[in-house]
Amino acid sequence: MNKIEIINETVKFYSNDPYYLRSFDEDGDCAYNNTNNKHCAVGRCLMYKYKSRGKKLKGNYEDLTTLSNVHKIRFDKMLSPKYRGHDISFWVDLQELHDKDSYWNSNGLSIAGEEFVQRLKLVYDK
Repeated sequence: MNKIEIINETVKFYSNDPYYLRSFDEDGDCAYNNTNNKHCAVGRCLMYKYKSRGKKLKGNYEDLTTLSNVHKIRFDKMLSPKYRGHDISFWVDLQELHDKDSYWNSNGLSIAGEEFVQRLKLVYDK
């Protein structure tokens, strides 16, 4: 998938039920994996062997570089094959879209979220 397709897929997925599907733990912290098979924007793109570890995934609450270092593997190789081939800064931006509460409301993207998505598409439509 290209970056625009991943952005669109992410928006569509979380817009179905933003408050339930976004993966925050009991303390409101974002995790790649959480209970009830919930994942953050990056977590849902990980290979099954990482997603299946749930909250026990080493580095579950860390940044992407630390996550890959903990597993001693390049981050791109942790992703399902269809999501590979994009620089880590793209994944950081996608995670920001997911994490920022002001980008979401009960209907999906807020106005600020729509503006952020449009900026992402301008940056990554190459």
